[in-house]
Amino acid sequence: MMHDRAREFDRVTHRSDSGIWWLHPGCVFGVSGLLIAIAAYVIPESIYKNYWRTPKFFDLTALEVSVACVAVFVFGTILSTHYVARLPWPASKSISEKIDWGVMTFFFRASFWLCLLGYAFWIGFAIQRGMTLSALLDVLAAEKGAMYDARYSYLATVGGVTTLAEFGIATMIFGAIIGCCRGWRSVWWKLVLIVGLALIRALVNSERFALIELFKSERGVPHRIGDQTGTTSPRRFAR
Repeated sequence: MMHDRAREFDRVTHRSDSGIWWLHPGCVFGVSGLLIAIAAYVIPESIYKNYWRTPKFFDLTALEVSVACVAVFVFGTILSTHYVARLPWPASKSISEKIDWGVMTFFFRASFWLCLLGYAFWIGFAIQRGMTLSALLDVLAAEKGAMYDARYSYLATVGGVTTLAEFGIATMIFGAIIGCCRGWRSVWWKLVLIVGLALIRALVNSERFALIELFKSERGVPHRIGDQTGTTSPRRFAR
């Protein structure tokens, strides 16, 4: 029995990809964080003004703070890997039984409506700035200068307001978890709506990353649920 419990502990606490160094969060965040910080520091101020219409605020102090933050994060991930992640946690209930579905549903609905609120503000500001259906059709028809006007004149972001649209990422994650474990009937149309808005945003505002970040966040959920439940597919949870 002791051997069986040991094998069960090992199955729960050790993942097959735990030894892949380039998947370690410390490596991913450390390398990307340092590269982005160094690039932001070495880019001349003229590039900031010409391409992003903003002064360069990223000075040596900002670089030092960024490197310090990266170092703290990497240190924390290494510490957790060697001391916390290797503790023998006994196998327990399946992931679908451990999740508080009332809380999960609440966060899914809250992030969905906050995302819609962000897009509503964005559309309202665009109309207030003079964007019309004709201007939108010019963008879709790839008229010269139409996309530039749409992005920089009509669809310029408002800090803390249009940023609410980023709750779409959380919506996709929560929705994928609910869909994989409890079925897609209650969430699929909300996810399709979020993807549709992101698609329009990608076409009109030239933000292809708006789509990439949604699918990137959603695609990892089934794999992670499969890992936690010892299966390769989460479909057995769907009802």
